[in-house]
Amino acid sequence: GEQGLDLLLREAARIVADMVQLGSDVELLERQFAQIGAKNPDKAELEPALN
Repeated sequence: GEQGLDLLLREAARIVADMVQLGSDVELLERQFAQIGAKNPDKAELEPALN
């Protein structure tokens, strides 16, 4: 539902904030957002693009 989507957006914002602090480039941000978009809406936990 909307609550799950809101959680995804909050998590995405947190990831972006972390990446900006690390000075990551735009390409990496876009790749991370592409992964988030591919996730199932009901999955609360997001996996980082890099391990």
